[in-house]
Amino acid sequence: TIQRNMGDILFKTIEKFHGTKAWGKILDAGTGVHSIKWIQGLTNSGWTAITADTGMRNQMMKESGVAAQMRPQDSVIVGNWMDEAFCEGLGTFDTILADYLIGAVDGFSP
Repeated sequence: TIQRNMGDILFKTIEKFHGTKAWGKILDAGTGVHSIKWIQGLTNSGWTAITADTGMRNQMMKESGVAAQMRPQDSVIVGNWMDEAFCEGLGTFDTILADYLIGAVDGFSP
């Protein structure tokens, strides 16, 4: 089972402000192992985790145990926020997590 909160002040704070509202369908806009394991511990209707790095996706799927906890409505995909077609194809989400994305913008944008 995935340990919820994982002792991380950021995720505890997000949970505090989110309160009792449903998480619904979650977009992890700049995923990493830490955030996706946290999301897997939440009650949600599905999630999409996005990374700009194919190596990160492969590592998450092989080494971190993420794949073993995935449901059919969950996915880890590679994409870039500068690609309009990619963004348009994502659909809609109830909750968006952008913790890592904000810090990584310089690494993947011109």
